[in-house]
Amino acid sequence: MDGMLRLEHVGIAVDDVEGMRCVLADVLGRTPYKAETVEAEGVRTLFLEAGGSKLELLEALGPESPIAGFLAKRGPGMHHLAFEVADLAAETERLRALDYQILGQPRPGADGKQIVFLHPRGTGRVLVELCQQARYGGASDPGVHPAGEITVASGELGDAIAHALTRHFAVVRTDSTPLVRVSGTSDAPTLTLDGWSLSVYQPGDMDSAGMPDVRIPASVWRGLPDPWGVLGDLVAARLRTAE
Repeated sequence: MDGMLRLEHVGIAVDDVEGMRCVLADVLGRTPYKAETVEAEGVRTLFLEAGGSKLELLEALGPESPIAGFLAKRGPGMHHLAFEVADLAAETERLRALDYQILGQPRPGADGKQIVFLHPRGTGRVLVELCQQARYGGASDPGVHPAGEITVASGELGDAIAHALTRHFAVVRTDSTPLVRVSGTSDAPTLTLDGWSLSVYQPGDMDSAGMPDVRIPASVWRGLPDPWGVLGDLVAARLRTAE
C-alpha cells in the first residue's frame, strides 16, 4: 500500500470490558493506558501498547452503536485492522480509483486520528481502517526519526508516551537510565527529560508539582483530543531545541 507507514492498531470489539482487561493483564502483563469516548462513532475506546502497535478495545455506548450491531451479529472478537498512512486524503482517493468502497468520508476518530474505513467486501472480509495522526506544533513527519534512538522507562505510562514518540524517534524501552520517565497517573502524569520536566496538575496541587518547567492544568489535559500525542510532540520539540 503506497503511503502506508505501519500497522497502527488492532481493534477488538468487547462486551465485557473488565473481563478483557483481566485477560490482557494475565496474558500480556498490560492494562489500558487511556480511555476515550467518541460520541460520533458510538464507542468508548481503551488503548493498550503492544510492542510498537496498539490494541484498541471497543465498547458500544448504546444499542444504536455500530459496535453493538457487530457484537449482536458476530460476538466479541477482532473488529478491524488499522493502518497509519502519510496522507489520508491521497490514500482514500487512490483506493477509490481502484474500486475499493470507502465507507463515508475521512473524519475524526479516537487517539487524535483522522480515519476512514474500507468496506470488508473488497478486503477479504476484514474491516480495514486507514488513519492519519493529527499534527501539532513542532511535530516532525510521521515515521521520521530525526534524533535517532530515544530511551523510555518501562511501565504503563511509559507505554503511552513511547507510542506517541514513535512518530519522532526509534523508541527503546528500558529500566536502565532512560532519557524519558513518566510518573503519576494517566490523568495527572509528570514527565522528566534530562533535567527538564512537565507536570499535569489538579487544582490545589500546584505547589506539590515540584515547580516543573511546564505545568498543564488537568482540565486542559483531559480536554485535548490526543493528550499523549501532544506530550510526545512537546518532548520532540524540546529535544530539537536542546540540540
